[in-house]
Amino acid sequence: MKKGMIALYMGIFGNIALFVLKLVVGIFSGSIALTNDAFHSLSDFLATFIALLGFKTSLKPADISHPYGHHKAEPLVGVHK
Repeated sequence: MKKGMIALYMGIFGNIALFVLKLVVGIFSGSIALTNDAFHSLSDFLATFIALLGFKTSLKPADISHPYGHHKAEPLVGVHK
C-alpha cells in the first residue's frame, strides 16, 4: 500500500513539474506543440489525482453502509479512461 501511495504522489508531482516546465518553455519559445503537450501533462495529472482518490477510498475499512469495505472504489475510478 505504501509503495502505491509513493508511486501516485510521484506521478502527481512529476506531472505538475512537467506541466509547468513545458508551459514556460512553450510560451517563451513560441512553440504551440510544446504548449499543447503541457496541457496533456495537466490531463495526466488529473487522471493520476483521480486514481489517488480511488486508492485512498479503497483503503477505508468497512462501515454500516459498506459492510464489505470500500475495496471496489479503486477499479471504479479506473473506468474514467
